[in-house]
Amino acid sequence: MNMQQKIAVVTGSSKGLGYAIARKLGQTEGIRVVVTSRNEQQGLTAQERLATEGVEADYQTLDVASDESVEQFTTWHHCTGLGKLYSKARNVAQKAFQAG
Repeated sequence: MNMQQKIAVVTGSSKGLGYAIARKLGQTEGIRVVVTSRNEQQGLTAQERLATEGVEADYQTLDVASDESVEQFTTWHHCTGLGKLYSKARNVAQKAFQAG
């Protein structure tokens, strides 16, 4: 990793708005993206798609609603040597529930 490179973590970035944010950040010079998703296969597919678009990205499973998942992500991040996080884009979909 380039020591000048900044790290941006985008939650929910396997598709939709999160993917678009990851792509845009990844196309910015000096930013390396960490794609995260609850679904590993979708996340790895997003990582591969970004690579075909010239975006250098890492992937890690992350469910922001799970303390265990957040702790595992934190451990992964520290072990990778990617360095200090520059940015975190939290992309959380909200569901509307209709009272019966």
